[in-house]
Amino acid sequence: MFERIKEVAHITVWNIRQIKANCYLKRIRQKKVSEGTKKIRVGFLVQMKEVWDKQAPVYEKLNADSRFSASLIVVPPYDSRISAYSSGEYEELLRFLKTKYPAMDIRKAYGKKHWEDLSSMGFDYIFFPRDWERELPPAYHTKEVIKYAKTCYIPYGIGGFRYDRLFYYKRSFFLSLYINFCNSKEEADLFPRSRYKHNIFLGLPVIDNSIARQPGAAVDSKTILWTPRWTFEDMYGGTTFFAYKDKILSLKTKIPDINLILRPHPLTFKNALRLGKMTERDIEEYKNSVKKHGASFDTNEMVGDTFRQTGILITDYSSIILEFFLSGKPVIYCAKTNISFSEIYKQIFQGFYIAENWEQVETIVQKLLKGEDDLKTVRMNIIENIKKQHIGATERIINFLINDAYHL
Repeated sequence: MFERIKEVAHITVWNIRQIKANCYLKRIRQKKVSEGTKKIRVGFLVQMKEVWDKQAPVYEKLNADSRFSASLIVVPPYDSRISAYSSGEYEELLRFLKTKYPAMDIRKAYGKKHWEDLSSMGFDYIFFPRDWERELPPAYHTKEVIKYAKTCYIPYGIGGFRYDRLFYYKRSFFLSLYINFCNSKEEADLFPRSRYKHNIFLGLPVIDNSIARQPGAAVDSKTILWTPRWTFEDMYGGTTFFAYKDKILSLKTKIPDINLILRPHPLTFKNALRLGKMTERDIEEYKNSVKKHGASFDTNEMVGDTFRQTGILITDYSSIILEFFLSGKPVIYCAKTNISFSEIYKQIFQGFYIAENWEQVETIVQKLLKGEDDLKTVRMNIIENIKKQHIGATERIINFLINDAYHL
C-alpha cells in the first residue's frame, strides 16, 4: 500500500510539472525551418568520449547532408570525487574530437571562466549526451534549452533493464524532452502519450553501425576482453571486479598465448576510492600487477575498436554487451541473472555462456579456444532477428528530423 501511495504521488507531481513544461513544448513544436532557404541547425552536447559512439553515426551523416549544419558543443566532464568539472579531462575530450572532426565544427561550452550561452548559437535541435542532468550546468538542462531549441536524446546505453514507468516519472530530464529516440518500443510505450513531444522507437544508430560490420563466424582471435561493472547494486547485476580482478590475471599465466585486455567501466576505480574499497596506492599496485602478468588495460578511445580485435568477451552486465554480441563472437556472462531484463536482453541471453563462478569461466574459455562453440548457431539466429529492428536506424532518425523541421 505504501509503495502504491508513493507511486501515485510521483505521478501526480510529474503531471503537474508536465503542464508547465507543455507551455514551452507546444511553442517549440510550432518552430519551422523554411525548406530550401535555411539549413537545419543541430547541436550535439558531448561530455564523455566513452558514450559518443551512440550519437556519432547521426552527427556524421548530418554533416554530409547539405540540408543540415551540425556542430559539437563540448562540455567539461564532471568529476564526482571533487564535485567539480575536470579541466584535464576536458582537454583530453577536445583532443579526441579534434582528431576525428574539423575544428570549425567543434565549440567549447566552457571557456574564459564562463559557460557559453546555448541560446545565442541559433540551433533548431540540441541532442543531449545522457539523461543524467546533474553533471550539466543548470542552463544546459532540458527545461531551459526547450525555451529556444527542440531537445533530443539518443540513449547513451542500450537498455538492458526493464524499468517501470515510475523510473521515468522520477527524472525531470524527460519532462522537457521534445524527441526521445527510445531504446525499444517497450520503452516508448512506458511514456504517456502527448501532443507536444515524441517518444518513439526507430532503432539505435550504434547497433545500425555495428550491424554494418559483418558478424564473425568463429572465435578468430585469442584476444580476451574483460569488462567488469563499476557498481555493487544487485538490481544492476552487481560487479565481479573484486572477486575476479586477480583471478583474471591467472588466466594469462595458465594460457600464455592469449592477449588479455582489461576494460573496467570508467567509474570503477573512482567508485572503489569513494567507497573506501581501494586506495590510490592499491590502484597503482594493481595496475603494476596487470603489467607484470603480461596483460594490459584497453587504450582504445572507443570500445568498438577493441571489440573488433576481441575473440571472447568476459563481462558483467553492461549496456555495451549488445554491440559485441552483434559481432557473432561469444560472450561469457558473470554477473547475477535473477533481475528484470528488457526484451532485447532476454533474447541475447539465450546466446550467452553463463558462468556462476571463476572455475566455470576458465572451463568455458578453454573450450572456446579449442573451437568448441556450442552456442554459435543460436547467436547467429538471434542476430538476424535484431537486424530487422535496427538496420537503417540512423537514416530513419534523420528523416524524422527533416519531417519535423519542415512540418511535412
